[in-house]
Amino acid sequence: MNSRPVWLRQTCFLVVTLFVAFSLVASSSAQQRGIAKEGREAAEAKLREIHKALDALVAAYKAGNMDEASKLAMQIGDLYEGQAEGVVAKVAAAENRQLDPLLEATIPAKVRERVAVAELERLVKRAHTLLDAAHKKIEATE
Repeated sequence: MNSRPVWLRQTCFLVVTLFVAFSLVASSSAQQRGIAKEGREAAEAKLREIHKALDALVAAYKAGNMDEASKLAMQIGDLYEGQAEGVVAKVAAAENRQLDPLLEATIPAKVRERVAVAELERLVKRAHTLLDAAHKKIEATE
């Protein structure tokens, strides 16, 4: 027969079980944070690329280089699709609802329509504002 009382054995068993469970949860959580951090960093890099491409788009448009402006407008939509859009959609849903059509449809359409420079600049300014707001929310998840 075991010399320890039943309550002591049960308590020890419970402590060991809880320790193992907490260790597994902590390990899993750390792995998820690592993946999330890599995703955030990649999304932040894409957002910086989009900022630069928007500025290049306006410069090309002002210079009258419509072929380059059209290419840049399409490239911006492509840059946003994928990982950047996925991260923004998770942490900044309101901004994503506006950014997605703005970057992927509205800006390219306005470039094709050859709208006034002021209108394109207004759209690009809006895109920069939304990108900055999304970037702040991404940083806040760290």
